Amino acid sequence: GLIGSLSASYNSFPKLSRCYNTGNVTINGEDKTSGYVAGLFNRSTTYAITVDKCYNTGAVTNHVTGNITSIAGLINATAARSNTTITDCYSSGVLTPGTATNIGGLISTYGTSFTLTVTRGIYCNDNLTDITLQDAEYTTGITAEEFALGKGTWLLTGGDTGERVGGWQQGENNWPELTDAEVPYLWQIEIAAKDAHGTVTVSGATQKEGAATAAYVAEGATVTPTSTAD
Repeated sequence: GLIGSLSASYNSFPKLSRCYNTGNVTINGEDKTSGYVAGLFNRSTTYAITVDKCYNTGAVTNHVTGNITSIAGLINATAARSNTTITDCYSSGVLTPGTATNIGGLISTYGTSFTLTVTRGIYCNDNLTDITLQDAEYTTGITAEEFALGKGTWLLTGGDTGERVGGWQQGENNWPELTDAEVPYLWQIEIAAKDAHGTVTVSGATQKEGAATAAYVAEGATVTPTSTAD
């Protein structure tokens, strides 16, 4: 998506900070036995890499008819003995893995003796039902609709832990955007009703017939729920 490869000696420690890609990324071809595709960058052969406040909002799609090695929403193919630290990163683009053998919602293809540390890593899980993800234990998957409602921004700013981490705001395009300004934190409002037979809407989030959902509103904002009976 943005960087094809990072190559350096084992005593180098590159860092990616505040980098992003908004374009769709697609790999095409036939009868491939290897290959990599990711939203931000593909291969890292460095000893250690740090990725901070980076994101991808473009769709990542594999149209290769043969097997490719790896596909991921943000980062792909780290080298053997590589140490990777990811902090406050996300991919909101829909991932279509196709025939890929290694799949990561955010990061894929770990090397041998690989060390991965992720703090607040989020990906779009719309197209990943029943797929085994290499980074499942490190990252959090949410839907595109939840990104649009503000859940991604809420998670990146520590809303689920109460840490209050700055640097993000809900953008006009319905995904988290980087900011240096002090902006109100988002609060999560759970919407749930027992034996409901209608629709309740709060700040764009809709709860219908008892199905639990959540809205995300700025601290200090006035919230006015609306309801419609069936």
